[in-house]
Amino acid sequence: MLIVHVWRTNIRMIKLRNMQLKTIDIFLIVSLGITSIFIIFNIYTEGMLFEKCVMSSSFLFSDYFYHIAGSSDTSIMYSYGDPYSFPPFAYLMYSLLWSLNPYKDSESILNWQNYRNADNALVVFVIYNMLLIVLLIYCINQYFCQSNAKYTILLPTALLLSYPFMCTSVQRGNVVILVSLLLALAWLWMDSENKVKQEPYCL
Repeated sequence: MLIVHVWRTNIRMIKLRNMQLKTIDIFLIVSLGITSIFIIFNIYTEGMLFEKCVMSSSFLFSDYFYHIAGSSDTSIMYSYGDPYSFPPFAYLMYSLLWSLNPYKDSESILNWQNYRNADNALVVFVIYNMLLIVLLIYCINQYFCQSNAKYTILLPTALLLSYPFMCTSVQRGNVVILVSLLLALAWLWMDSENKVKQEPYCL
């Protein structure tokens, strides 16, 4: 009888342990719950809630297209000072993105709205963000060593629909998302035996 009792007790403990919520589950429940409530109230207020939360629409994607505009003429870009304050290596990336859909404003590289409104400019911007999402999913899979729906769909969705991502960084087209992902990779690979993976961290 004692053996049966101990066996049943162990079974109950195992079931309780399996039923316990992990930290990631609590995060997903809270984050996606808040996002769902936000969407419902936003629909109820006919978009007013979203309008109040996001940054000024007059500067939509401004951070991205400021640098795209500057990359159209790098010979004079730094003479304008702010907003062209990134190191040269960063502008290699923006120059590549600009070259996919080259456009030059006849007046000034400070006319970033004209670069945003250029033919197919927003298509390149969308592709750029799609690649960031792929990189985000890759980082999550590498950190958690999981490839199920929780880590490939729910967690990226929760992060992308969060206020810092959706209403500030994406709304402005800010490079902080890319920088954060590169830092995540550097932290992940800094102790790797692969010297190629170590190199970005050493730099």
